[in-house]
Amino acid sequence: MPQNKKQVEIYTLQLSKEKLLNSPNVERNLFFLLGHLANDLLILNRLFLITAQSTHIRDDSFVKRFNTAQALLIGKIITSKLHEGWELTKKLYFIKEVSQKYDKVMPEPGKQALKALKRYFGKANIATSIRNEFGFHYPINRIDKTIKNINESEELLLYLSPASSNTLYYACDLIPNHEMIHSIGEENMQKSYDRLIDETAKCVKNFNDFIQNYMIAFIESNDVLEGDAGDRPTITYKSAPKLKHFKMPSVFDQRGM
Repeated sequence: MPQNKKQVEIYTLQLSKEKLLNSPNVERNLFFLLGHLANDLLILNRLFLITAQSTHIRDDSFVKRFNTAQALLIGKIITSKLHEGWELTKKLYFIKEVSQKYDKVMPEPGKQALKALKRYFGKANIATSIRNEFGFHYPINRIDKTIKNINESEELLLYLSPASSNTLYYACDLIPNHEMIHSIGEENMQKSYDRLIDETAKCVKNFNDFIQNYMIAFIESNDVLEGDAGDRPTITYKSAPKLKHFKMPSVFDQRGM
């Protein structure tokens, strides 16, 4: 019988604490921290896709603006995490004994992804710029200039609600986010936004490929799994929903939360 297209299989691997403790300390620390980074990127990327694709009421400017604020916040965090992930990689992977070993044994897709990351972070890049100026910090010295230069057609609005979850200080989001997109440096805001999305997506993919292949190489090099292949169960979900069917609501009824 053909497999149900909605069916999803999850393969379970059990790590051995004893074997892990016998593996090289730096390699082991990198294994856990890269896996943690991969989980952060996966979850944030899910939230970003759900938020970005959320439908809105036609001509409802509040909902459109709330959706944009949600998507840009998650996008800033993803981009900042990419910078932090590279800092982690520099500190632990490029230790001589680690890089020399894994440059030889890591599967080729992981090597190519790591080369792409080195090229990207080896020069000025969006991930580092946004992390330093907007993602984990607030642009204190940029607000006055942006207010003066903002297009006259922009509405500087505040949306207030007795329910705090439905409040949006839109003007206060517009100014820093406008400056963030403008700082990317393309000829117009749309091209800068498109570049932000494109570079972030490529960087996420390269990290995912590098992390997955490093983890494979670490497991095989250090034999850290419990049991044998026949002892590893598979979890099957027969009716998994598609991510595109999820929407992030913008307005909440807080009663009975």
